[in-house]
Formats: sequence, C-alpha cells, structure tokens
Amino acid sequence: MSFEQCRRINKLMENFNWSWFIAGGWAIDLHIGKESRIHKDIEIAIFRKD
Repeated sequence: MSFEQCRRINKLMENFNWSWFIAGGWAIDLHIGKESRIHKDIEIAIFRKD
C-alpha cells in the first residue's frame, strides 16, 4: 500500500454522494504526512446512516 493508492481511492470516490473517509492506520499516516509503518490494507468507512 502507498500514498499513491490513497490518492487513487480519493479519485475513485470523488462522485460518491455521501461522506466517506479513510480510517485506521492510513488515516493517521495521512494526517501526519508520512508513512509510519507498512500497511497491508486501506480501510474506507462511511457513516451508518449513509
């Protein structure tokens, strides 16, 4: 997994009409701006009401 894959998910989800976000370890790394460890997956979350 890489920052580039997170960017591709962002592009893929740009027309999704509900709130969504990247969760878990990648959320932290995206917030701090660097990869803190190797990630094997990317968690995408939406609110239950959506």
